[in-house]
Amino acid sequence: MTKDEFIKKYKDFQLPNETQEMIDKSVDNAKSVLNEYESEYKKIQKSFKFYFKKKGYIKPYDTHDFFDWIAEKYPDASLPHIIEVAKDPNSYKRFHEHKKRLWDGSEKNEENKKESNPENLIHNENSRVQKLANRFFNGELEKLKLLEYLSENFVASNPKCTDLTKYNHIYKYFNENESFNLEHRAYKELIKELFDYDYQAREIRARTQKHLKLLKNLTINYRQSLK
Repeated sequence: MTKDEFIKKYKDFQLPNETQEMIDKSVDNAKSVLNEYESEYKKIQKSFKFYFKKKGYIKPYDTHDFFDWIAEKYPDASLPHIIEVAKDPNSYKRFHEHKKRLWDGSEKNEENKKESNPENLIHNENSRVQKLANRFFNGELEKLKLLEYLSENFVASNPKCTDLTKYNHIYKYFNENESFNLEHRAYKELIKELFDYDYQAREIRARTQKHLKLLKNLTINYRQSLK
């Protein structure tokens, strides 16, 4: 299909109203957070202007430069976290120290030492699981233990119940009360890391209510075991 054929075919395509409203709401929320972030950034820059100059601090080029540093330093933080970082004057001191280390090369040397240390291999594997769990659970990392419990204790009477069925329904269970779908890709990668099950190109689908009821009962058992 050529570009012109594609445009002709889909020029009148429209998303369902519910989906479009959901996307519009997410975009509006993100814009609101970014506007507040920029406002807090400018307040600090104005209030501490002469202090930063006296100390010789390296300042961010603009809000985008500072945002990039936040994203690198706090890769697992939710978007609203950038507001809290922008409010904290000490964040700009840490930004300065980061830029200074990059300038003299000490930060790169430290990273190379960490990467070459065999003791960090296990830590790196655990960090990957933590990052995937943070993406999938939107920061609610306590749900990771519940996921492990559900996977271990999910038993179905139907012999046709495969690992695909199990993990599809576990996803559906976690997704039930969310206002938008939890991230499929993060979930699939997390399942592979934790349980060595590879979704490959398979879709996540779940329709059996008895499996979802079983997962709800298992969750009750899990929470009771914590008391």
